[in-house]
Amino acid sequence: MLPLAASGLEATLSVGQQGYSSGSSTVPAPILWDIGYKADTSTFVNIRLGYDVLSNATGRLTVSLAHQPEGSATLHVDSTYGSVVSSLSSTYKHGYTALGVLWTFKKAVEFGVGLDYRMETMSFDAASNVVGGSGFSMTGGSSSTSRPWARLNIAKAFPVSGNTFVAGAEAAFALASAPSLTESSSPDDAAKALAPKYQVGVYVGFRF
Repeated sequence: MLPLAASGLEATLSVGQQGYSSGSSTVPAPILWDIGYKADTSTFVNIRLGYDVLSNATGRLTVSLAHQPEGSATLHVDSTYGSVVSSLSSTYKHGYTALGVLWTFKKAVEFGVGLDYRMETMSFDAASNVVGGSGFSMTGGSSSTSRPWARLNIAKAFPVSGNTFVAGAEAAFALASAPSLTESSSPDDAAKALAPKYQVGVYVGFRF
């Protein structure tokens, strides 16, 4: 295993795909139509700055601060009334800031397991497909939530000009499910119900 630099600082840039929750609700009587929400997977980019607070022969414990700027995904909304189905598309947006902790086992190929506490924001735009009196419209919604996420990664380190270059892959999973939609759910509730449930990606960075 390559030795860590004395300061134990690490800065990484990640890119990958994230998948979202889906949801549906029924507008109560006397209307009684069903509305379904589903967002496509989307590309994310985030940055993370970490610091080793403990390092021994087995591994190291790193605390970190991460930020993922708001990204967007295509949101598909279907309205079903009897045998009539009407669809429209909108834009779902999501981003977060997180505090994390990760234990990395010191091997030729490193393996890490950790937790994030992610403070997430999410929203979707208003949309309409009404033409000639048919179709439907929806208002936009926005919300925020804080959830724990599990992180698993593997990485390889290479010495570069007195520092260490790191390249790896990571998967993360929400440990708290997004809330379900009900008849009384608002557009803001719908935004929260569609919150991401997993991420998979690759990252590169340096230890200093």
